This record gives sequence, structure tokens and C-alpha cells, in this order.
Amino acid sequence: MKRLLLVFCLFFPVVGGFADTLNMTADEVHSDTKKEIYTLVGSATVQSQKITIHADLITIYKKEKRVVAEGNVHGTMPNGKFTGEKMAYFTEKGTADITNGSIVLNQDFVFRAKEIHY
Repeated sequence: MKRLLLVFCLFFPVVGGFADTLNMTADEVHSDTKKEIYTLVGSATVQSQKITIHADLITIYKKEKRVVAEGNVHGTMPNGKFTGEKMAYFTEKGTADITNGSIVLNQDFVFRAKEIHY
């Protein structure tokens, strides 16, 4: 199955008032333009300047400024990497909630928990 590469200019306000462009790849993409919800299915990746998220399924809620990743979640951020079953990333705040996962920060600290709020 061919992978689909999409580059969306989904502008999420972030700290300092700058916009963040999301680059996305997946096997399938479904969109609800009225609700501004985009679903990436199969080998899904979302990448921005601040974070890269890989998962089986990623749903982007543009109005809510939220990205939800489910199934085999893993990725990188400027100061480390993370894994988990599920993750909700809040683009405006730059925070994440990870379920059944771990975060490795600067190769010095490893956090493993059922719920991680970072």
C-alpha cells in the first residue's frame, strides 16, 4: 500500500504568538473540514518544529489545538523522546498527556507511569 505524504499548513498558535506548521504522513487520511478534524490512519506521523509523533492512528483537532495519537505511540521532542499507548498533545500549551508510557529526558532521566503529564 502506498504511503500518503501530506503537508498541511494547520496553524496552531503557540507560545509567543507564532504559528506551527504540521507535516503529516499516513497510509490513509480522512478529513471533516466543517469540524476541522483530520484523521491519519496507518503508520501515521505528525511533525512540527517542537515535536514528532508516530502512531497507528493520529487525530488532529484543529479548533481544539489538540493532537491525539493512539497505538504504538512514540516520538521525539527537543529534550528527549517518549513512548506510550496513547498521547494527547496540546499544541498551544506545548504539553502532553501520555497513557502507559515513558519519557526519556536528556538521556539522564527516565519516567515510566500509567499516566504522564508533561
